Amino acid sequence: YHLGNADEILARLKMFFHGWMDENSFGGASANLSLCTILWIIFLREATYPPSQVEMVERWIDRIFHDDIAPIEDDFAIQVHSFVRDLVSHKLLGSIRKTINEFSTRPCVASIAIIDHMVVKLLVVDDVLLDTWNDHVVDGWYRSRVSPPSAFLARANEFIRDNVGSVQLLARVQTQ
Repeated sequence: YHLGNADEILARLKMFFHGWMDENSFGGASANLSLCTILWIIFLREATYPPSQVEMVERWIDRIFHDDIAPIEDDFAIQVHSFVRDLVSHKLLGSIRKTINEFSTRPCVASIAIIDHMVVKLLVVDDVLLDTWNDHVVDGWYRSRVSPPSAFLARANEFIRDNVGSVQLLARVQTQ
């Protein structure tokens, strides 16, 4: 089963991006959502869930857009990691599960793998940026025994902001 009202989720994301662009002039993340969080939302929206999970994921996404409290990215990473365990399908799920199996001792590895694989997909035509992503953001985190998810997420948000940009993320949301 896919999440309930995908059109409503898409409309919220589009509204968020339009407001974000007006307020932030394509800067980093908005006051409420990081670029990594936006990628997680896109990923979760595209995924298929077992019937028992659909309502829980819908509520979680709804909370993101309606809570007045600023979300904490580390908490999102934990939650997204737990959702991946039960996913039925997603076009990136096979490669993400391979990464999960290879680096199973790393905390929130599913959440990190989602960001990694989605950015790689965005960079597929730019070998130089892809190498930079792999060398400076990804590889060190997977192989580290001490680097927390927050360190990866900080580097990833900075890289996406500086090299991918909110414009490509917006284009991705609008073409889904």
